[in-house]
Amino acid sequence: MITKTSERGWIASQCPAVTTSTLLYTAPANTEIDGVLRIANTGILQATYTISHVPTGQSVGQAYYLAYNITISPSSVTNEFSVHCGPGDMIYISSSVANTVTFHLSGNTRVTTIS
Repeated sequence: MITKTSERGWIASQCPAVTTSTLLYTAPANTEIDGVLRIANTGILQATYTISHVPTGQSVGQAYYLAYNITISPSSVTNEFSVHCGPGDMIYISSSVANTVTFHLSGNTRVTTIS
């Protein structure tokens, strides 16, 4: 029997403490997401951010950038990015200023169970 469940809401959020690529989310086995990634700059300085959507079995690299070095003004929220992740897919994030740029992923999580 195949059972599919779906849940809508918060998936992951993070405000990286470093300026290198940081893993935001990995889709678990048997799980897919359709989400929206929102970025906010809570600091007083202009910053840039990069987002990568890395397929299962691959590594972070320019082939997987959703956004690269996008400027975000102080105290602002920027574009929303639609994201679909299959099982094992990963979302990596980075910003040019540590502890000020937040990334929030929300949306629909679908889990398929075979019993």
